[in-house]
Parts: sequence; C-alpha cells; structure tokens
Amino acid sequence: NLVIGTIDELIDPKKYPRAFRVINTNKQWIEPANDYALNVLKRRKVAVIGDTSGYGTSSAKTATELLKKSGVEPVYSVLSYPNKTDLTDEMTKARAAGADVVMPWSAATGLLARIMNTRGAMQWDVPIVGHPAMMAPPAGKLLNKPEYWDNTFTAGYVSTTYVNGKLPERTQKLMDAIRPKLGGSID
Repeated sequence: NLVIGTIDELIDPKKYPRAFRVINTNKQWIEPANDYALNVLKRRKVAVIGDTSGYGTSSAKTATELLKKSGVEPVYSVLSYPNKTDLTDEMTKARAAGADVVMPWSAATGLLARIMNTRGAMQWDVPIVGHPAMMAPPAGKLLNKPEYWDNTFTAGYVSTTYVNGKLPERTQKLMDAIRPKLGGSID
C-alpha cells in the first residue's frame, strides 16, 4: 500500500508492514515551521488555526503539542469550518490575543487563502507560517491580491526539476538505482 497521507499515526511498520508513505509526515512539516517561527522570526505569540476536518484537527493538535514542547503556549487557537467564507472573527481574535505569528494547519487551500485575504484586508502584516498548501497554485488563484502572499512561509522541497534536460545528480542516481527494481530498464 502506498499511502498519500501525512498523519503520522497512519503508518506503523509493526502494524502495517506493507504500507509505505510517499509524502512527508505532518511532523516533518510542522517541526521546521515551528523552528522558523520561533528561531528565525523570533516569534513567541502564536495563533494556531486549524480546520474541523479530521486532518485539520489532528494537525492543529500536533502543532500545539510541538509548540508546547518548545516552551511556547499558543495565545490563540481555533478550529474553523474549512468552507467558512469569512474569517474576520478568527483573525480579529488572534490579533486581540497579541499573536505575532499565525500558524495555519489545514490542507484546504480555500481556507488558507481566506486567512491570507483576511490578514490583508485587516492591514495586519503578521507573518503566516504553516502548511505547504498555502503556497500551492490553487491558493494563489484565490488571493484577492498577489501581495497577500508576502510575509508567508511554508516548508518547501528541494527541486527535482530538469535542468538543461537532466535531473539533478542525486535524483538521477536514485532513479538509476530503483528503476530496475520497478521493472524498468536503466536506459
């Protein structure tokens, strides 16, 4: 089984020895985001915004637990319905709580775009650090203004883009090693 799910608990080599994750775990996204917010941006007053889906709820809970392990108690935390059209209430409460960084944990690009749109409409230049879906093209198409992406940070990936028709050396080496095992030839 190839699992395209990030919830850490979905893969357990002892319980599911034939299940393999083909994407990062949530912790592999949340830990660097927390590190960036706390140690690079030097922010300590965190607002955690998740959504009410199983994924959003689990992600927000994990993010909060990891923040607490770092000695940071969120100043505001909320779960919002993923299709809620107006997030003014949530963002106003985050601002009133003194949040100096907003950390959304949802894969709902619409919700993430509405968070950025609301921040922009409020003229609140608080950094947003969180889920990689914030930088996905569908989220960008939902922004009221392209500059609402400014001061927004997510985990990224090392590019595997072809350069001059070739893969990066490390990627090519991996492809050469696994291709025969997957039934393909090296050439």
